[in-house]
Amino acid sequence: MGKDGSQNALITHGSFILGVKTTDDGGDLGAVDETVQINNQKLSVSTSLTAGQALSGTVDLTSKFTVQNNDGNEIVYEYSTDGGSSWSTVSPPSRSTRRPSTRRRSS
Repeated sequence: MGKDGSQNALITHGSFILGVKTTDDGGDLGAVDETVQINNQKLSVSTSLTAGQALSGTVDLTSKFTVQNNDGNEIVYEYSTDGGSSWSTVSPPSRSTRRPSTRRRSS
């Protein structure tokens, strides 16, 4: 028990019901509990790309990034052309680096 009467418990990863009960000097009881999800597993992301590396052709981002995502949530690949102020999603994670050609209309 802590100095203030609290109890500490080591909680690992998973779904838990946490609750608290209290009684005032008049004998009135108060209680509440709630189911919470504890996620103590770290995500891990690494890349084989280096800063300033030139890419050409179709780039498969799944081969350029290694993602360790233990909870099964979606992995989203994004890119920024303005230093990170705004981001666009790459979907699917394989994308051509070539810009669409612009053709002049003939009159």
